[in-house]
Amino acid sequence: MSGSFFSYGARCAVGVAFGLSSLWKIRNPRQYRSAAWAVLPPWVTRAAAGRLALLVASIEGVCGILLFFPTSIGQVGALTAMLLLSGYTFLFLRSRDLSAGCGCWRLPRHLEPGLYRRLVLARNGVLFVLSAIGALRPGILRAPQIGIGVVSGFLVALTILAIPEIGQVVKEQMTERAR
Repeated sequence: MSGSFFSYGARCAVGVAFGLSSLWKIRNPRQYRSAAWAVLPPWVTRAAAGRLALLVASIEGVCGILLFFPTSIGQVGALTAMLLLSGYTFLFLRSRDLSAGCGCWRLPRHLEPGLYRRLVLARNGVLFVLSAIGALRPGILRAPQIGIGVVSGFLVALTILAIPEIGQVVKEQMTERAR
């Protein structure tokens, strides 16, 4: 396996994560606007937050699509993903309220805010590292390599996106065992 294949697989994982996140935001606009409102500076109006939320979901979707190109276009998508993830993480760290979640995937269930914040930061860190790997080499891939990259990227992305939910399950199990 070549470095180009691993770079492409990393891009596919981030592309799937961004695509699913974008779809979630578009399908759940009220919940996402609430999450966006919680992380934006206080001077941003609710109307502006709503428009910004739609813009972010659209940019995220386009970025997700770019990541699937096994060329330098995919590398541009990876660099864009790194910028978006940096911005998301910065805003999330500054958020006033975590009750609405980060708006990236699902709302938190019963996680304490500190644990939820750490799990989201871990998820964003993994996505950032995969984006950096994806930015390394465009390479020329054959159809089977592209197919394997997309499928493996999908599986990796689902696991990464579920990090907060996995943390919830682990916490519940540890609590039950402690009883």
